[in-house]
Amino acid sequence: MTITHRVEYADLDLTVYSDVKELERRISDKAKVGCEQLAVLYPIAKESIATCVQGSVSGAMEQAQKVIDAANAKR
Repeated sequence: MTITHRVEYADLDLTVYSDVKELERRISDKAKVGCEQLAVLYPIAKESIATCVQGSVSGAMEQAQKVIDAANAKR
C-alpha cells in the first residue's frame, strides 16, 4: 500500500543550504503524515511506522536530489 503526498518546493532556492534543509524537513513531515495515515487504514506496529517513514524519506530524497542537482547545474 502507498499514499502519495506532493512536497512543494517552488518557493525554495535549492542552491542554498538552508533551503535544501527546509525541503528535507518538508519531505520528512509529509512522510510522517502518510505513514500515520497508512497505520490508521492498516493498523501496524508503532516500530513499523518509523520504518515506513525512513523508507519514504529515503525514496523521496532520491527524487529531491535530482531536483537539487538540476538547480545547482543552472548556477
